[in-house]
Amino acid sequence: LRARLLYYDHRWNGRSGRSGPAGFDTWQNDAAALLDHLGIARATIYGHSYGAWIALAFAARNPQRVERLILCGASPAFDYAPDLSRQEHEAPAAVQALLAGLTTPPATDDELRELWRTILPLYFETSPPPELLARTHCSAAGYAHSSAALAGFSVVASQPAMTMPMLILVGSHDFITP
Repeated sequence: LRARLLYYDHRWNGRSGRSGPAGFDTWQNDAAALLDHLGIARATIYGHSYGAWIALAFAARNPQRVERLILCGASPAFDYAPDLSRQEHEAPAAVQALLAGLTTPPATDDELRELWRTILPLYFETSPPPELLARTHCSAAGYAHSSAALAGFSVVASQPAMTMPMLILVGSHDFITP
């Protein structure tokens, strides 16, 4: 066995429960508790998109638990406005929906699902397959908690302690983490 992949839904997201506290402290504690429960002292941590910020926060707080860190679409701080200039020309209605969803988060899971259907073209070079969201469990409450937690996010001061090898993946068309 070379590697074992563990994928789980963070509290308030996906198929996980919708109760208790939420935010980076909770999600880091939950990740550490999962590793403890499985008897894993150190792990390679991978995070994509919002999960990359959670992975960064976990590595900043628990560098001794992280053997390697793989991040796809993240930044050490969320202290900038996403660059939507390219998307404004290609998909203005999707940009408008995204900005509205950032200003006023969807109130229901169905509203969040509709928002994702509308903004998915912003994330892909070609149209994504319609079944992409078919099995996704949307959580408007999780989206609201995540948005609130990301405001003011920064691990810049913790970076010197994060000496583990890191692979950071970003794309030139990524408007969230350019």
